Amino acid sequence: MASKRTIANRNGLSIDVANNGRFEIVDRKCAWTFGGRIGAPLAGLLVGRERDRAGASTEISFAFNGPKGAARRGAIRLYERGNVILFELTFVDAGTTDEAFPVLSTYPRGLHHLTYTGIFGRYSFGRFGTDGPWAFFDDRANAVVLSPAAHFMNGELSHGPRGQWRSGIVADDKRIPAGFVHRTVLVMAAGINRAFETWGRFLTDLAGKRRPTNDADMGLKYLGYWTDHGARYYYRWTHGSNYPATLLNVRDEFRKAKVGLGYMQLDSWFYRKGARDRWQDVTQGTYLYEASRELFPNGLGAFQKNLGVPLITHSRWLDKSSPYRKQYDISGNVAVDPALWRKWMRYLKTAGVRTYEQDWLSGPALPERTLDAGECFIDAMAEAARREGINLQLCMALPRHFLQGSKYSHLTTIRPSGDRFKEQHWRSFVFNGRLASALGIWPWADVFKSWETANLLLATLSAGMVGVGDGIGRIDWPSLLRAVRRDGVIVKPDQPLTPLDPCYVAYAKSRAAPIVAAARTDHDGWVTSYVVAFGGNASATPAALSYDGPVYAYDYFRGTGRVCMADESLRLRREGRIAYAIVVPIGTSGIAFLGDADKFVSNGRQRVASVADDGVLSARIVFAKDEDLVRLRGYARRRPEVGARGGRIENMVYDPASGLFEVDLHASPSGSAIIRARAQPRRSRPGA
Repeated sequence: MASKRTIANRNGLSIDVANNGRFEIVDRKCAWTFGGRIGAPLAGLLVGRERDRAGASTEISFAFNGPKGAARRGAIRLYERGNVILFELTFVDAGTTDEAFPVLSTYPRGLHHLTYTGIFGRYSFGRFGTDGPWAFFDDRANAVVLSPAAHFMNGELSHGPRGQWRSGIVADDKRIPAGFVHRTVLVMAAGINRAFETWGRFLTDLAGKRRPTNDADMGLKYLGYWTDHGARYYYRWTHGSNYPATLLNVRDEFRKAKVGLGYMQLDSWFYRKGARDRWQDVTQGTYLYEASRELFPNGLGAFQKNLGVPLITHSRWLDKSSPYRKQYDISGNVAVDPALWRKWMRYLKTAGVRTYEQDWLSGPALPERTLDAGECFIDAMAEAARREGINLQLCMALPRHFLQGSKYSHLTTIRPSGDRFKEQHWRSFVFNGRLASALGIWPWADVFKSWETANLLLATLSAGMVGVGDGIGRIDWPSLLRAVRRDGVIVKPDQPLTPLDPCYVAYAKSRAAPIVAAARTDHDGWVTSYVVAFGGNASATPAALSYDGPVYAYDYFRGTGRVCMADESLRLRREGRIAYAIVVPIGTSGIAFLGDADKFVSNGRQRVASVADDGVLSARIVFAKDEDLVRLRGYARRRPEVGARGGRIENMVYDPASGLFEVDLHASPSGSAIIRARAQPRRSRPGA
């Protein structure tokens, strides 16, 4: 029998497993080594080929004896795509949560780390959370991510007595049944964001999740109105009115302004709570998950039909007095009974609800910490919603809920920061939002007021939801139209706002470092970056945004810009508390196309469907039904020639000092038009 087995991939990663229980992983590109001991001699050491939903792999499998001679099977699997390693421990015989695999005693020392530790994900560069993931990185942004890869509601990362990295299972009764499979994933990449993306896509691929697009449901596609904590109509309505009339008046405000309203959110005030069965009991759990008859005497469905737009509805935990506790299987303060979830989701569907929001997941909406209750809770909710065509949103989630979300294609949004979006939540929003987006879940900023420019900007750049909660007569329509078209469609990036790799490194070294983050629109390789900075004076290079040629960086709030080479430092100057720059490549036409002059996300594909530059820049511009005119902006070294097919160009203005130009594009009956532009060639001198 061979004393050791070795496998390797084309990325410079190799794994050795010896029959004495010692294993070692070497990343030659980073000169990193990981290793440990299984704690028992191995038998049946074999190399085999595998394929699962995450792709093709090679694995080393083995058998060994756990405590009291209990049979165990183990495997270490190396995937061909990316530097992804999967550890698998099968409890052939029953065991306890005292066992862990892997236990890594050898790993690179002196690395920075980022982990997630609590409510809303709660990032930390100093502490270690137990749910995972753990991300480690060096000053060059080489990174490694470790996390559970199954049974996320019970997975536990910890440090051993000598600092080992341990991946195990936690449950109150500590027993693990025969047949239970524990999985852990280790990912390495050159780049922190690349490591997060590789890790998250591995988990969603492994689970078979279809990652929702940024317009997958009405909450992601359209501007909405919210009535949750921080909104004007949270547990109150207009003086002298009632809830239905107030919300119908909100709808009429949108109609009068000719701005589309995609949906309306009803928060915890709408249903029956507490032992007294009253909607007003703001601190109590759910008594019956039904609309209060006091508020909606004709039922929720009748109100929604009158309103004419879909609903998002909130839910919390079960009250101790709820009759559901006697009728259905309940664990802790949540339902684990599929029958109750089916009842609720059928009710919501008939009432015109399109998204269900589960709140208070950090507590008290928690099940008991048994080995199966957590998964039963989320799985039953998700399956019932899927059957009725209802999407999910999670709020006050712990990191384990983020990871659990890697399983569900219809979990579209999650809250990564606290109630009522404001400046104190911005850091959490971008760092915790990276956890969400890695797992195919769009971050949701929560409610804010329409006139709060920085909050509106960040929500739009998240590529997730945009929702406001102003009172009647207080909505700032020109402000909202920076984020949406007239029909309420959000003009947003393809890729959400995430910190740049140098930002992680700088912030790990000093909490006084500013935050620099970017979102992107990718038109088949023609990339627009939307860069924000806050928390201090900041700069970034186009190279950090993945540009290798000249770009034009436009300061949105100052209306100025400059040409910048890839390795030049771009200063990000704040307007108030935030800086914002739009960065676009200068193409072979000599033009940098900045897109819609009135939108935050000026080249979002909801406005600019395509861009190409083969010496002549061309872009297809789309219009909403009630839009006739779009003001377009760009930069050119010389006065450009601009024409349109399927539309009409007017009011061309070019400033030779700055190189900026603007034109008005009028829509065609088809609702789209193609503009073509190139910088005019330099005229030869007479006689030259």
